[in-house]
Amino acid sequence: MPDKDCGLLIKTAQKYHGLYTAEIAYRMGKNKHLSILIPSLMGTFPIIPNVYDILDYRDRLYVIVDSQEVISDINTVLFEAERENDCIYPISVNDFISNEPEGDCYILYNLNQDDRKELEKILVPKKDKIVISVGRLLNIDTTEKDKAFTSSHSNEILNELYNMTLSDGEPHCMIFEMDSILDIRDIAHAELSEKDYLLKKLYSVCNSYESDLKSTDPGLNNNDKLIMYQKAQEELELQIQFLKMVSATAGVKINELDECLNRIKELKGEYSIKFENTQDENELEELETQFQTVIAELCVKATKGILTIDKMDTYENALKHSLSEKVWNMLTRHSQMYLISALMTFESLEKIPNKDDIDFSGVCLQVTKVLDEEMSLRLYDDYKTYLQNHNRPLTQWPRAMKIKDNDGNFVILPEHKFTIGSITHVIGYHTKNNRVSDRRAFNSMKEYAKVKIYENGKTDSAIESSLISIAKCAEKTRNDFRNPSAHRNLMPYIS
Repeated sequence: MPDKDCGLLIKTAQKYHGLYTAEIAYRMGKNKHLSILIPSLMGTFPIIPNVYDILDYRDRLYVIVDSQEVISDINTVLFEAERENDCIYPISVNDFISNEPEGDCYILYNLNQDDRKELEKILVPKKDKIVISVGRLLNIDTTEKDKAFTSSHSNEILNELYNMTLSDGEPHCMIFEMDSILDIRDIAHAELSEKDYLLKKLYSVCNSYESDLKSTDPGLNNNDKLIMYQKAQEELELQIQFLKMVSATAGVKINELDECLNRIKELKGEYSIKFENTQDENELEELETQFQTVIAELCVKATKGILTIDKMDTYENALKHSLSEKVWNMLTRHSQMYLISALMTFESLEKIPNKDDIDFSGVCLQVTKVLDEEMSLRLYDDYKTYLQNHNRPLTQWPRAMKIKDNDGNFVILPEHKFTIGSITHVIGYHTKNNRVSDRRAFNSMKEYAKVKIYENGKTDSAIESSLISIAKCAEKTRNDFRNPSAHRNLMPYIS
């Protein structure tokens, strides 16, 4: 029987649901929890006996609804279909919560989010039971309050999903296999493992779609086969769009990540022209640093809006474990955000099929930006203050920390001009020749480092060795990661 606000005949609804019965049965064989979304213009009642027929003989099916009126409607349908003797028991949410009757399968029939969250406490522990959430997608006015999604664009998302289900003029049933929660519309509240499960499904669908495209014979001339293939591709494209939309509610805005990658590609093209027209090494270094900052900020902006508190904590804990809590706490908050964003960007890109074709420059440039910021703080800002406090005349400062003005007089280097490339010069060590290139600069840095950077008790020899290691690391980072990331070529996954 169609819903009251649906003007379609019973036969149409039964035919529609019958098309998806086999798919539901297949999914139930793989997962105990399913979420099914149906456009509102199709009746949802026929799905109840269909699911019952899939179950083993005499299984008890509880249909949990929000009102006595719906219970009466379901009982009428079962009576008219001569199914009143089946073990199908419609029950209200309140009665179910009060009595918790034991069944073999539970259908959550078009419930609101508050009811679903209450039932989750009871049903999720029943891991061996089948739980199916059936929901209607309807076109809603943007002024209405709807609790299906909790993002700020919830109504827009619901309307877009509704339009997708009818994109080719035919109603589509959306079936999702769930890990732990009861409804795809609750994904924003799910644990990280559930969101990850959903994303793996998205990438799996994308991967099969790409594989199909590559393996299709371009000379396919059988018209029937071609039509079938095109229809299959359209369905996959629809599923990919839908999964991307739902992924956005899970906190992973795939579209924004795509936009970020495209913008990086555009910026690389723009800056590459500037690089090619620059002969001066100092100007080139400034441009590469400038590009690094632009990309790092772009990636942070793309990921910042989707970093929920739980996700932030997860990444912070992973980085603390990797770097040690002591090192993590020494970093500026800017640097911490660059690293969190870099790790999030890397994990997102890593899951994309054919990741070897993806440009990981955005990840590299966020990490190199951290080195730039932290070294600038210690080897320029704090060092500059140290030299000033010790009344060291500018003539005795390292060459990398001063610059000539228009009159030819030395002045302190502007802060933004200190880059990764400045590090070897301020330390006074030439990495190509593996030797100290500026003895006065090297000794001055060693003296400062002993007082301000390293803990008491570190020997002069150990400090020298550490400073040389910093210089080598900075040059390797600059030449192997920052500079290649700034130019036209892709920074591959393996690098």
